[in-house]
Amino acid sequence: MTLGAILLLAAALLAGAALAAPGRWRLLLARAHATAVLLAFAVMLVAFLAGDLGYAYVWDHTRQDYALPYKLAGLWGGEEGTLLLWNAAVAAFLVLVLRKEGALHRRAAGFLLAMGGALALVNLLAGAFDATDPAKLALAPQGRGLADVLLTPLMVIHPPVQFVGYALMAVPAAYALAGWWGPERDDRSWAGPAFRWARVAWLFATLGLGLGALWAYYVLSFGGYWAWDPVETSNLLPWLALTAFLHAGKGLTQRGDHPVAAPLLAFGAHALTLFATFATRSGLWVSVHAFTDPTNRFEPDAGLRLLAILGASPESRLLLGLLTATVLSGMALFALRHARGWGLRLHAALLLALAGAAALDPAFVWGLALQAGSLAPFGLAILAALLLGAPPVAVFLRADESRRKLALDQRTLLSIAVALLAIGLAVALLLDVQVVNGPDRRLFDERAPVLVLPVIAALTLVLSVGPLGKRGATLLAGAGFLGGVAGFLLFPQARVLALAAPPLAAALAAALLKLAHVQGPAGGARLKAAGLLSGIASLLGLALWGNPPTWVSGLAIPEGLSLALGFVGVALSALGLAGAFVAWRGRAYPLALAGSLASALTLGYGVGLAMGLAAAALVVAERRRFEPPRWRSLGARLRETGVYALHLALLLGLLGYAASTYSQDRQVFAAEPMDARVGAGGHAFALAAAQTRTDASGGLASVEVPIQVDSGGAIPLSFSWSGNHYAGDLHVRRALLEDVYVTPLAFHTSAGWVGANSAGTEAPAGAVDAVSFSVSVLPMVGLVWAGLWGMLLGMLLVLVGARLEGRGRRVPVAQPEEPLARAAER
Repeated sequence: MTLGAILLLAAALLAGAALAAPGRWRLLLARAHATAVLLAFAVMLVAFLAGDLGYAYVWDHTRQDYALPYKLAGLWGGEEGTLLLWNAAVAAFLVLVLRKEGALHRRAAGFLLAMGGALALVNLLAGAFDATDPAKLALAPQGRGLADVLLTPLMVIHPPVQFVGYALMAVPAAYALAGWWGPERDDRSWAGPAFRWARVAWLFATLGLGLGALWAYYVLSFGGYWAWDPVETSNLLPWLALTAFLHAGKGLTQRGDHPVAAPLLAFGAHALTLFATFATRSGLWVSVHAFTDPTNRFEPDAGLRLLAILGASPESRLLLGLLTATVLSGMALFALRHARGWGLRLHAALLLALAGAAALDPAFVWGLALQAGSLAPFGLAILAALLLGAPPVAVFLRADESRRKLALDQRTLLSIAVALLAIGLAVALLLDVQVVNGPDRRLFDERAPVLVLPVIAALTLVLSVGPLGKRGATLLAGAGFLGGVAGFLLFPQARVLALAAPPLAAALAAALLKLAHVQGPAGGARLKAAGLLSGIASLLGLALWGNPPTWVSGLAIPEGLSLALGFVGVALSALGLAGAFVAWRGRAYPLALAGSLASALTLGYGVGLAMGLAAAALVVAERRRFEPPRWRSLGARLRETGVYALHLALLLGLLGYAASTYSQDRQVFAAEPMDARVGAGGHAFALAAAQTRTDASGGLASVEVPIQVDSGGAIPLSFSWSGNHYAGDLHVRRALLEDVYVTPLAFHTSAGWVGANSAGTEAPAGAVDAVSFSVSVLPMVGLVWAGLWGMLLGMLLVLVGARLEGRGRRVPVAQPEEPLARAAER
């Protein structure tokens, strides 16, 4: 047994011993478990960095001639490595929870300990540290390496961010389970720490989704950043659940609302991370992300394919066992918590029995479930609803109805938002399961607006009630809704965009009004105007530089400089948003002036430049009106600003999604000669002579066809021989208001047509006389990336503001200011 395997075995045993040990011994054993897991991860990390091919997993996911970043990326290039990374992150967060005093924290640490022990056992049984077969080592003495599509810098960044986010989602779930398990009847004590951890988890989950979208946009031939692929959508599900929990958790901590929904959403977010991992790694879902098929043959029936995968893949069997046991045991705990009679107790006993059976043999349990489901139409869905839905329904039916008068206020609207997010999560899950045999984008394109628009309408009301009052908020939301309906009827060629744009525009206006409203009365009218101008200029800068343009005003920007300018532009936008905040409040004159100048330097399509300069002039004119900040009120206001900036950024991203997805012009050019001139999306494309490079045998090692766009520069249409196929390298010309997205499909020689990504025995020879490619013109993609950056910056403002607010509580503060005085007192 290798050192890594010994450490994993020790970690699993220590976790079991800690769960059974009393008092102080539990703490010592839990820390020993976390140490063993982290040491096992360190052993695997060193093996990859050193190129130690003695481990089968290392041999399978790296090559000794890889650069150091790709050696590191190989660690999470397969199922065992990602699970080990996940396990190590859970262990690190367990150590942080163990530092807290109190019975609630000890119970939460116990559930994290159980999760960590289960992951350690899964890694051990999956053979994460098995030795390499000498025959395989002789076959590829340098190592087999990663798939070509994974050799990208995003592979170094995206998976660790995603799985650290998954590990963070386990902490709110652990606190929810601790609340169910505890003897206290107060259902709110767990929500505070769970809510704080969930905000950090949301930050990582959002960044993980955004990096995945960037990967799809620049590396994979999706023709965009989101294809509603089932694996993509499975990663969206925990994000939706966590977003719903943040809204429900806020209601629970402040007013005691959603005592049943909030813990279910926190637990559901964690369970959906297990589901997303299984969907990504098992090969059950037909997807562009599916790099392995453990059965080596495709079974069209998804149920039979699942059983075949469980028989052929120990890793998938163990992961599905962990997923099934976690969901069933968590719902059993929920049923026991709310049981008042024998009905729920018996149901909980059944769930616990099934959970134990699933942990031991998931194939047996799922085989029974599939057989039972085949007895009636939608039988499997009915069975799942009976097993998992019965306890929440029983609790809901017997709950006392609230006697509070239903009113159009923040509390009611927040409850509506929670309900809509939960419904959207359920529908997205059903649609994701429905496309198990491959993506059907039409399902999502036709149904997503129906789900999103009610959420946008509720958000418009929530944001505009404060600044406009009930009547004004209703008129704004109603105008957006009616405008969407009218657009849907009047523009049949672009119905989804016409339906989405008016409600999103109304919600954007509401978000800007709310951002100005929450700053309070301290700043004068000109200072508020300066803050508003600087904030809008910064958001326009985010839209411009979030997806760094390669062309500005007809001038080409070199690729390397474009990315560097993008980072500078985003940093200036962040400073501009901070300057907008302090200008609104009339505090910290130097930062307000620096922020307004930074918002001007982001350019923001030229309009932002003018707005930023105007904001700077107003700040200079009002310099005598600035006051020194106070930590507590500053933190509360900064936190509130971050909340609404986050919502504003989300709306910007949704508007960019609607425009770029439903207004794009895509054309495929099947067989164009080298001197062809074609047009698409209002652009003229002229093909130049092919530039080729041959290998030692005379085969074409690479093919590049420059495509002149309008009167500007050329986009390279390139194919490169890699292993046994040609990889087509897509290219994007980014401009201010639209992206031109060129995807190579095939090229023609005397030997015939050769397609990108189609396997062959050797590279063909001969002159290239024709090509096939597609062109997509996507408008307003910059808003999508601006939305991503803005949401991340908004959550960072929330976290920093909460930290300052907590610091302020330890310092006496006189006369907290309205309208956030009550928030500061919490």
